Amino acid sequence: MCLFAAGVTYFLTDSLTEIGEVALTFGGDGGGENPDDPTLAEPENWLLVGTDSRDGISEDDPNADVIIGEEVFGKRTDTMIIARVDPSGQAIDLLSIPRDLFVPIAGTGRSDRINTAFNADDGAQRLVDTIQQSLGIELDHYIEINFAGFQDVIDAIDGVPVWFDDPMRDLDSGLDIQTAGCHVLNGSQSLAFARGRNVEVFANGTWTKDPSADLGRISRQQYFLQRVADRAVSSLDITDLGTIDAIVEAGSSNLTIDQGGFDDLVELARIFRNYDTDRIIGHTLTTEQARIDDKAVLQLVESASIEVLDLFRGRLPTPTTTVPADPAAVAIPAPGEFELTILNGSGVPGQAGQTSAAFEDLGFQVARVGDARTGEDVTVVRYAGDDLGAAQLVAGHIVGDVRIEEDPTVTGRIVLTTGINFTDVRAESDLASVQASPATTVPAPQVAPSETVGVVPGPSPIGTQCG
Repeated sequence: MCLFAAGVTYFLTDSLTEIGEVALTFGGDGGGENPDDPTLAEPENWLLVGTDSRDGISEDDPNADVIIGEEVFGKRTDTMIIARVDPSGQAIDLLSIPRDLFVPIAGTGRSDRINTAFNADDGAQRLVDTIQQSLGIELDHYIEINFAGFQDVIDAIDGVPVWFDDPMRDLDSGLDIQTAGCHVLNGSQSLAFARGRNVEVFANGTWTKDPSADLGRISRQQYFLQRVADRAVSSLDITDLGTIDAIVEAGSSNLTIDQGGFDDLVELARIFRNYDTDRIIGHTLTTEQARIDDKAVLQLVESASIEVLDLFRGRLPTPTTTVPADPAAVAIPAPGEFELTILNGSGVPGQAGQTSAAFEDLGFQVARVGDARTGEDVTVVRYAGDDLGAAQLVAGHIVGDVRIEEDPTVTGRIVLTTGINFTDVRAESDLASVQASPATTVPAPQVAPSETVGVVPGPSPIGTQCG
């Protein structure tokens, strides 16, 4: 997020902040022109590294005793995520690498946990080489941020709202959420949430530990990145230089990027300035627990991970999505049997709220109301999987032209985005006119999101908004 803000700053002002640079060699080609569309770049793999460096953490920090007080030898990667950024599809796929993954460490002739590759003078290059050699994924760029930078960036955006179904804590990271409900996590609390490997949840009168450890933390980190992205695009004015300069200033002294990465970042910032965060897709590797050299480690199960690995290796063709041949034969559910998200895509003030009230009066469950990331000329109803009937029901209540799109990223809900042509909601659904028009499709993710592991906060209840 800090880097995208920096890209916008540089794009608009041609100025650069004090972001550190490191000279690295990669196996990837740094993107380049897309032969199918010369105006867009090829997909790139960015290695995002969160280090466990304590530099910049104040002794006054609420969690100083569990951060500064820890004995740390050298510098290791607390978090490793490969972000595959595809400008043509405006999709970002995230692959979290478990820090306990047991692999050959490049240039050492030995195998160890992958996070130890970083613990050397040339740690960044060694980590890049280790990932490329052990996973066969060519990287194009590198980003590194430490604890203090992470905290400062979250504070610069005034925190991140998270809904907790139950109280949650981690005595080792400092996470301490004592009540269920919506909490806006500041920088210190966000770091504790993202670092937690020994999370406990208070339910049925007792604290119960999540046994998933690092794998559960990966799920929570991917969830948190989604919440940060939602916060950035829904609540921040990214056209305001004061706002984005504050974000860059917060993280720049604790941030490092590879030489040559900034030019590509500027282009990505231009492309993704109005980004739909539903198209951030999280992935994990399939692993199994093992004990090697008296160490508890995770071993890669490559046969079960091949689809995800091939996605980041750039080997998967773009799939197509097929709409049922006879849309009129699809079963139509009752209004209260599914959740509806309503977004304002026309820019008319209050339109999403007024539309929500109209649908609620008709018995629909409206789970979320907000502004769309980009404008729409025609009202759009998006659905996933077997929810075509629900989409047709919603579309039939719209007065005027409406488009139905299948979009796998909206699984579990129907998303109605009002367009410039939107006028009103009718009391009776005109299913005949909707079913007579075949549904269209949008590009599907190349690989479905990975299954969530461990304890992760759920969405806020219907009728309750968090952030």
